[in-house]
Amino acid sequence: MDYTRVDDGSATGWLGERLTEFDGTVAGVAPGGFGAYARIVHPAYHGDAAVAWYEVATANGRAAHALMQWDHIVGARRIHEQPGVWDEAPYEGNVPEPLLRQLARVLREHTGTPGDCWFGLWEGWGDVAIGPGDTARFEIPHRGMLLLSGSLDTVHRSSLTPGPWAADDPSVAVAAGPKPRQPAACKEPLDRDPFWRAPNLWWPEDRAWCVATDIDFTSTYLGASPACVDAVLAADGIEAYRAHLIDPVTDESDHLNPRPA
Repeated sequence: MDYTRVDDGSATGWLGERLTEFDGTVAGVAPGGFGAYARIVHPAYHGDAAVAWYEVATANGRAAHALMQWDHIVGARRIHEQPGVWDEAPYEGNVPEPLLRQLARVLREHTGTPGDCWFGLWEGWGDVAIGPGDTARFEIPHRGMLLLSGSLDTVHRSSLTPGPWAADDPSVAVAAGPKPRQPAACKEPLDRDPFWRAPNLWWPEDRAWCVATDIDFTSTYLGASPACVDAVLAADGIEAYRAHLIDPVTDESDHLNPRPA
């Protein structure tokens, strides 16, 4: 199955009741009302191997903790690699496809409606084949979103993978097949193969959980039942930390590690 465009955005009404204005905390990213929350950090990469944040922190003599920030654990801003440690920084606003698949596997066991899910995609991405007017639109604080539907497995299908770039027409044809790992964002035309794009907000019809990836963050936040969050924290291939709605989420959240140079 693949993503399905929808005409009616009423399925998103609950988000407006449970998302606050962005105030620099988890409550401005993930909807309230869940029994527990988790922060899932997007891995760095060294070649084709995922590198956990705690590994990077250890390599740099920094502390790995639930509020750590990438620039703080590498010790500098605008750093592009650390030889022998990592050579590709975590994606901003995009969950790597292997991590997305593993997360979906865990979440499947914690919803009664895995065949009926909703997916929100930020309308500002210029690199996907779905644009304004193609499907229902909704808003969350400071973000306009496009709404799609499908089964839970749809979250790692191909419809959010862009086709060949056309500078004068970003709403290009969908490429066949998801790509395993590719750059997170595209601000300039790229002369490379199409790359992977994950949804920014997704949840099942029974609202048993909700996954939120803000376009500016290298972390994803999950609101769910305590049992579901515990399962994510324990899952292989997912680096996750327990979170709370009042936790800060900005670059200044890291209170244990030195400020980056």
